[in-house]
Amino acid sequence: MNEANQIVESKDSDILKNIVGDELYQKISYEFGGDYIYIPKPRKICKNEIYADFENGDDFRVIARKYDYTVKYVEKIYRDHLKEKRGVRKETQRELF
Repeated sequence: MNEANQIVESKDSDILKNIVGDELYQKISYEFGGDYIYIPKPRKICKNEIYADFENGDDFRVIARKYDYTVKYVEKIYRDHLKEKRGVRKETQRELF
């Protein structure tokens, strides 16, 4: 591992340790040590905030930058939001037989 990766890893480890505490950090380290773990954003919370931004008339690009999403993803959220407002349910997969 090069020096730059060690610095980033150390910083991330310190952040995690501050959030979860020493005991839980040790358990996580024992279970996942050496692995990379993806932690998704809390999208439900963000979506509610994004819906409010839509209502305020914010631009898709501004919203995407604010929440670190792509413009395409924000547009999808907007389309889904409009469907929900109109009471249109998401389509489900139809059976073949």
